[in-house]
Amino acid sequence: PISEPRTQRAVEVIERSVDRLFYLVNAAQRHGRSVAALIAAPRQRVDFADIVQAAIAGVSDEATESGISIRPRLHRPIGVLANAEALEIAICEVLLSAVSSSPERSDIVVTLSNDGTTASLVVEDRGQDGQDETLLFDQEIGPTPGAGDAVARWPGLSSVRRTIESSGGCV
Repeated sequence: PISEPRTQRAVEVIERSVDRLFYLVNAAQRHGRSVAALIAAPRQRVDFADIVQAAIAGVSDEATESGISIRPRLHRPIGVLANAEALEIAICEVLLSAVSSSPERSDIVVTLSNDGTTASLVVEDRGQDGQDETLLFDQEIGPTPGAGDAVARWPGLSSVRRTIESSGGCV
Protein backbone atom coordinates (compact mmCIF):
# COMPACT_ATOMS: atom_id res chain seq x y z
CA PRO A 1 0.00 0.00 0.00
CA ILE A 2 1.12 3.56 -0.78
CA SER A 3 0.79 4.62 2.87
CA GLU A 4 3.30 2.00 4.01
CA PRO A 5 6.65 3.71 4.97
CA ARG A 6 8.70 0.83 3.52
CA THR A 7 6.90 1.21 0.22
CA GLN A 8 7.71 4.91 0.13
CA ARG A 9 11.40 4.25 0.85
CA ALA A 10 11.54 1.58 -1.85
CA VAL A 11 9.96 3.94 -4.39
CA GLU A 12 12.44 6.71 -3.45
CA VAL A 13 15.41 4.35 -3.84
CA ILE A 14 14.15 3.17 -7.22
CA GLU A 15 13.56 6.77 -8.40
CA ARG A 16 17.05 7.80 -7.27
CA SER A 17 18.58 4.79 -9.05
CA VAL A 18 16.70 5.60 -12.26
CA ASP A 19 17.89 9.23 -12.06
CA ARG A 20 21.51 8.07 -11.66
CA LEU A 21 21.20 5.61 -14.52
CA PHE A 22 19.68 8.34 -16.71
CA TYR A 23 22.59 10.66 -15.83
CA LEU A 24 25.19 7.98 -16.69
CA VAL A 25 23.52 7.07 -19.99
CA ASN A 26 23.36 10.74 -21.02
CA ALA A 27 27.01 11.25 -20.08
CA ALA A 28 28.02 8.20 -22.16
CA GLN A 29 26.00 9.46 -25.13
CA ARG A 30 27.56 12.94 -24.95
CA HIS A 31 31.00 11.38 -24.70
CA GLY A 32 30.36 9.17 -27.73
CA ARG A 33 29.09 12.08 -29.82
CA SER A 34 32.07 14.26 -28.90
CA VAL A 35 34.53 11.48 -29.76
CA ALA A 36 32.81 10.90 -33.11
CA ALA A 37 32.88 14.62 -33.93
CA LEU A 38 36.53 14.84 -32.94
CA ILE A 39 37.57 11.89 -35.08
CA ALA A 40 35.71 13.28 -38.11
CA ALA A 41 37.10 16.80 -37.65
CA PRO A 42 39.34 17.98 -40.50
CA ARG A 43 42.94 18.75 -39.60
CA GLN A 44 45.04 21.48 -41.12
CA ARG A 45 48.41 23.10 -40.49
CA VAL A 46 47.90 25.94 -37.98
CA ASP A 47 50.14 28.21 -35.92
CA PHE A 48 49.94 26.84 -32.39
CA ALA A 49 50.98 30.22 -30.94
CA ASP A 50 47.97 31.93 -32.58
CA ILE A 51 45.64 29.32 -31.12
CA VAL A 52 47.14 29.66 -27.63
CA GLN A 53 46.87 33.46 -27.88
CA ALA A 54 43.19 33.17 -28.89
CA ALA A 55 42.52 30.80 -25.98
CA ILE A 56 44.17 33.23 -23.55
CA ALA A 57 41.98 36.02 -24.91
CA GLY A 58 38.95 33.74 -24.51
CA VAL A 59 39.52 33.23 -20.77
CA SER A 60 40.86 36.70 -19.94
CA ASP A 61 37.53 37.92 -18.49
CA GLU A 62 37.37 35.01 -16.03
CA ALA A 63 41.00 35.57 -15.05
CA THR A 64 40.50 39.32 -14.59
CA GLU A 65 37.42 38.75 -12.42
CA SER A 66 39.55 36.56 -10.15
CA GLY A 67 42.43 39.03 -10.10
CA ILE A 68 44.62 36.52 -11.93
CA SER A 69 47.18 37.56 -14.50
CA ILE A 70 48.00 35.28 -17.44
CA ARG A 71 51.58 35.74 -18.60
CA PRO A 72 52.20 34.24 -22.05
CA ARG A 73 55.66 33.21 -23.23
CA LEU A 74 54.96 32.14 -26.79
CA HIS A 75 57.63 31.26 -29.32
CA ARG A 76 56.45 31.86 -32.88
CA PRO A 77 55.70 30.37 -35.29
CA ILE A 78 55.01 26.80 -34.30
CA GLY A 79 53.12 24.84 -36.92
CA VAL A 80 51.01 21.87 -35.89
CA LEU A 81 48.55 19.66 -37.74
CA ALA A 82 45.24 19.83 -35.87
CA ASN A 83 41.64 20.94 -35.87
CA ALA A 84 42.05 24.58 -34.81
CA GLU A 85 38.66 24.86 -33.11
CA ALA A 86 39.05 21.65 -31.08
CA LEU A 87 42.59 22.61 -30.08
CA GLU A 88 41.53 26.09 -28.94
CA ILE A 89 38.66 24.63 -26.87
CA ALA A 90 41.06 22.16 -25.22
CA ILE A 91 43.52 24.94 -24.35
CA CYS A 92 40.68 27.10 -23.00
CA GLU A 93 39.64 24.21 -20.73
CA VAL A 94 43.19 23.91 -19.36
CA LEU A 95 43.39 27.67 -18.78
CA LEU A 96 39.97 27.80 -17.11
CA SER A 97 41.03 24.93 -14.85
CA ALA A 98 44.18 26.88 -13.93
CA VAL A 99 42.13 30.02 -13.23
CA SER A 100 39.61 28.16 -11.09
CA SER A 101 42.29 26.43 -9.02
CA SER A 102 44.53 29.48 -8.51
CA PRO A 103 44.28 31.86 -5.58
CA GLU A 104 43.27 35.47 -6.20
CA ARG A 105 45.98 37.89 -7.34
CA SER A 106 48.27 35.17 -8.63
CA ASP A 107 49.93 34.57 -11.98
CA ILE A 108 49.48 31.82 -14.52
CA VAL A 109 52.47 31.41 -16.82
CA VAL A 110 51.75 29.91 -20.25
CA THR A 111 54.90 28.80 -22.06
CA LEU A 112 54.84 27.54 -25.63
CA SER A 113 58.08 26.28 -27.10
CA ASN A 114 59.42 23.81 -29.61
CA ASP A 115 62.61 21.92 -30.26
CA GLY A 116 62.18 21.73 -34.03
CA THR A 117 60.12 18.53 -33.96
CA THR A 118 57.88 18.78 -30.90
CA ALA A 119 55.71 21.63 -29.65
CA SER A 120 55.32 21.90 -25.88
CA LEU A 121 52.70 23.87 -23.96
CA VAL A 122 53.17 24.28 -20.21
CA VAL A 123 50.58 26.00 -18.00
CA GLU A 124 51.95 26.84 -14.55
CA ASP A 125 49.55 27.96 -11.85
CA ARG A 126 49.46 28.16 -8.07
CA GLY A 127 46.85 25.39 -7.91
CA GLN A 128 45.55 23.41 -5.02
CA ASP A 129 48.19 21.70 -2.92
CA GLY A 130 47.62 18.11 -1.94
CA GLN A 131 45.81 17.17 -5.15
CA ASP A 132 47.05 14.25 -7.21
CA GLU A 133 48.06 15.86 -10.52
CA THR A 134 48.15 12.47 -12.24
CA LEU A 135 44.35 12.34 -11.96
CA LEU A 136 43.82 15.74 -13.61
CA PHE A 137 43.49 14.35 -17.14
CA ASP A 138 41.85 11.01 -16.26
CA GLN A 139 38.37 10.11 -17.44
CA GLU A 140 35.85 10.77 -14.75
CA ILE A 141 32.11 10.92 -14.51
CA GLY A 142 30.96 13.70 -12.22
CA PRO A 143 28.91 13.33 -9.08
CA THR A 144 25.49 11.87 -9.67
CA PRO A 145 22.33 13.64 -8.50
CA GLY A 146 21.65 12.84 -4.87
CA ALA A 147 25.12 11.39 -4.35
CA GLY A 148 25.73 13.63 -1.34
CA ASP A 149 28.61 16.01 -0.89
CA ALA A 150 31.30 15.57 -3.50
CA VAL A 151 34.95 15.64 -2.56
CA ALA A 152 36.63 18.89 -3.66
CA ARG A 153 38.59 18.15 -6.83
CA TRP A 154 40.02 19.88 -9.83
CA PRO A 155 37.80 20.08 -12.86
CA GLY A 156 38.28 16.94 -14.93
CA LEU A 157 40.22 17.48 -18.14
CA SER A 158 39.75 14.10 -19.79
CA SER A 159 38.25 15.82 -22.85
CA VAL A 160 41.52 17.76 -23.22
CA ARG A 161 43.49 14.52 -23.20
CA ARG A 162 41.11 13.00 -25.77
CA THR A 163 41.40 16.03 -28.07
CA ILE A 164 45.18 16.28 -27.90
CA GLU A 165 45.84 12.57 -28.23
CA SER A 166 43.41 12.18 -31.14
CA SER A 167 45.48 14.82 -32.96
CA GLY A 168 48.69 12.86 -32.37
CA GLY A 169 49.88 14.79 -29.32
CA CYS A 170 50.31 13.73 -25.71
CA VAL A 171 49.27 15.15 -22.36
